[in-house]
Amino acid sequence: MEMMDNSFQSRYSRLPIATYAISDLPHSGKAPFCHKHYHKEFEVLAIRRGRCEFLVDQTLHTGGPGDLFFVPPYALHAGHSLPGEGFSYFCFSFDLSILKEEEFAQRFERGQLDIRPVIPAAEAGCAKLYAVIRSIFQQSERRGEHWDFAVRGQLLYLFGLLWQCGAIRPAERCSEQNSFGLQVLEILRASYPEKLTSADVAARLSYSQSYFCRKFRETFSLSFQQYLNQYRLSKARLFLAQNELSVSQIAEKVGYNSTSFFIRQFHELYGCTPGQFQKNQTDRRGVSYPQAQEAESPALPAAENI
Repeated sequence: MEMMDNSFQSRYSRLPIATYAISDLPHSGKAPFCHKHYHKEFEVLAIRRGRCEFLVDQTLHTGGPGDLFFVPPYALHAGHSLPGEGFSYFCFSFDLSILKEEEFAQRFERGQLDIRPVIPAAEAGCAKLYAVIRSIFQQSERRGEHWDFAVRGQLLYLFGLLWQCGAIRPAERCSEQNSFGLQVLEILRASYPEKLTSADVAARLSYSQSYFCRKFRETFSLSFQQYLNQYRLSKARLFLAQNELSVSQIAEKVGYNSTSFFIRQFHELYGCTPGQFQKNQTDRRGVSYPQAQEAESPALPAAENI
């Protein structure tokens, strides 16, 4: 059984690539937009508006408008938006087999290659990378005629640019460092909608509950119950963004027996109700942000509809 969060694979079409775009409402505190997890796929994330903290393999990075984040296969990662204006980003995850470059894909998946986690908007070359990434996102979302040829070609071009600017490099990550976290996340991935306690997970891993809880807090910086709640709410946000299910259906799908409790927990974490968040995603579809909002750097290309 593969140890990964692969829920987005249900969105694959002719190519193994899945897209997401999220726009949060303004809030006064930190709010997680990406729970701590990992997967086999390569992920690319572009910030459109607001600021965030993004953790990749235990290293914390900050980002703002126009910045690009890259997550290699099996890297633990998580993100929080920072207080202020609403946070907005778009991203895509894809299986490296899409490139039809088997040796290159295997070197990433085996941990032999790594990539710079963040390329800031102000850095030379970021504007070109951003434009390619935005086009890949748009093509994958719209799925026009022969979109799969265009996306595959643009992904190859993207990796060529990343090689040329030195962003791809030999890996220095320790594959054993995240062993505990990966084991826990595999259990959560498979069982998060169920009734689940720290005692249950500790027993599955043959740990005492006290040792498991201490190790869990050291790894995730939260108690087990706090993290499980954020994990479920993060999953709920993705379902809400797709706008295919009602709030009550989503609450049940991610493990809440009470819709009213789900709504309270969502509001406490994200500063808005699930319904307000869902409406905000619908309202922003097809909206163009002016360049001043899309980027702090004048070199960044103006936004197009995404």
